[in-house]
Amino acid sequence: MVSLTDDPRGAELEDYIAAHFIARGAFVETGVTERDPADILELDVVWTNYKGGEVQRNPVEIKSGKWHISDLFKFYGWTQYLNLPPGQFIYREQPERFDMQPIRDRMSKLGIKIIHIDNMYDVSDHFIGLGLGEPTTTYATQIWRYSFWAQRQLLNSLQSAVRREVCSSSAKRAKSYYNLINDAIFFEPQISKRLESLLESHFEHRYLALTAANELAGRPADFTNPQKCKEFADALYYGKYLPVQACLYLSHRARLSVLKAAVDYVLDGGMESSGFLPSGVTNAIRNFAHEYGDVPSFRLFPTFWQVLLWGHGGIILADREDDEYEMLSAETGVPPEEIPSALQAFDTLFPISGGWMTQPYLGSYHVLKLRPPASRGIGAF
Repeated sequence: MVSLTDDPRGAELEDYIAAHFIARGAFVETGVTERDPADILELDVVWTNYKGGEVQRNPVEIKSGKWHISDLFKFYGWTQYLNLPPGQFIYREQPERFDMQPIRDRMSKLGIKIIHIDNMYDVSDHFIGLGLGEPTTTYATQIWRYSFWAQRQLLNSLQSAVRREVCSSSAKRAKSYYNLINDAIFFEPQISKRLESLLESHFEHRYLALTAANELAGRPADFTNPQKCKEFADALYYGKYLPVQACLYLSHRARLSVLKAAVDYVLDGGMESSGFLPSGVTNAIRNFAHEYGDVPSFRLFPTFWQVLLWGHGGIILADREDDEYEMLSAETGVPPEEIPSALQAFDTLFPISGGWMTQPYLGSYHVLKLRPPASRGIGAF
């Protein structure tokens, strides 16, 4: 049984902060790194509040150990370089040899909000001061800490697979795919180009997990027409083979990124201009915008799907559907009566036979297809 520390540091502190943002209704991105021409900067957390007003990405720098004044100015420089708001600088350890108040005053003039977390159990005022409410349940942040931890373990398994030369071709391809989904797209200023790149890559990686499973079975990597195999079923249904689960995870991460980019594109007025993609793909996006753009909670669809995927594990209890919808509504802001539209939006963007939500034989729940067991387990809890 995995247990998380009460004194998070390093990556676990970043998970802790990200968990608080997402538990309070924000859309969250983590570890966003600009890799071209080199790893020149990394944003620990970026949160976006879709609930009203301008959609704005807010960067967060997190320090668990020693830091210096130069770190503040470096962070400010990154935000200016990326044309982002100054954001928040969050730290655990009080720096030595200087008074923080003059530093706070100077950073306040630059727009940076400095947050000192000295009590891990009393942080509400910090997030309320950013315009975010309380978590909907007492255990929400802990659930999200586990979720972010599980996501990191899946991604780490890809590096391990490359090092051990286990399904290494698929693992290398998956790592590159992650770099696009998590990093490269973030730094593309034109939403239309983000969407185009994501869609193109989505079609190229439709069989990523199955290819990895085939490699594990001793077959050559075939990314276009891999065979059905026992290894894939073992990963999907019995929690084996973390690299295959990581590929399943990345495929849903990519779909979420496409949905988010499509919503951002519509909110930015992109549908008022001429098409920018091949006609078939453009029609898919236009159908999505036409069918759901007038739904009042349309702008909240990215938050809804992030919560459903990584917080609820893609699971909705069929015999408690009203309660489930109320819970999802409280966490995401999507009214219960509009949740069916949010669910159907996935089918419009990524049509598959029978739709994405399925009810297993004799099962009392609906579950999203092709979810890795690592996240299904969190949803089951």
